[in-house]
Amino acid sequence: MGKTRRMSNELLMQQAFFADLGVLVLGDLMLDQYVEGTSDRISPESTVPVVDVANRWSTLGGAGNVALNLARLGIATTLVGVLGDDQAGVSVQRIVEDEPNLKFLCVIDSDRPTTAKERVLVKGEQLVRLDIESRSAVSGTVEDDIVRTVEERLRNNGIQCLVISDYAKGSVTRRVTSEAIRVARACNIPVLVDPKSNDLAMYAGATLVKPNFVEFSRYSDEKFDVDDDPEKLFKPAEELR
Repeated sequence: MGKTRRMSNELLMQQAFFADLGVLVLGDLMLDQYVEGTSDRISPESTVPVVDVANRWSTLGGAGNVALNLARLGIATTLVGVLGDDQAGVSVQRIVEDEPNLKFLCVIDSDRPTTAKERVLVKGEQLVRLDIESRSAVSGTVEDDIVRTVEERLRNNGIQCLVISDYAKGSVTRRVTSEAIRVARACNIPVLVDPKSNDLAMYAGATLVKPNFVEFSRYSDEKFDVDDDPEKLFKPAEELR
């Protein structure tokens, strides 16, 4: 009973702490769609399984998933990103509308589709994934809209942290990134980056850059994995700074 009470008190303290935070998430937005069903026959048209669909659902992916997780912790979260003028974009906006702690400052680009990934699941296993996306950089006009939106929000108080979530889908360009970091630093707001670009210098000025093992190996030209002694990472990490 005592342990349960301590855990409850700690959770309440964490919720109170999160309630005072404001985070802006800038990044590549995605719609993650799932189709779940059963399969017990092969199509006569080709040697592929036929799936009898039982359930469908959608959620936010990419930077949207980051923002969604923060919002559900009770953090006042603002999400800035690009959507296409399409049904997938409408679906993303509807999901955001149902999240009380999540505010969406959306930039619409009618020249590109909303990034959408549809997964077909059978018995919990992914059978196939269908991707709709453009990985080309957004236009200068869209960059202008993103930079203006981010700057206005960062300078409007209430933001204690900027998170840049780069999935290499074209909206987190070098210009967008450098301008967002510049404004955040001018406002004394820390910047956390989940990188994707091969050019680590693109994130210069960030407070923290968090590559995964594959990305870190690419940046340092040395192979690492999760079983390595953490001290092996210190020297190349210091050199990358």
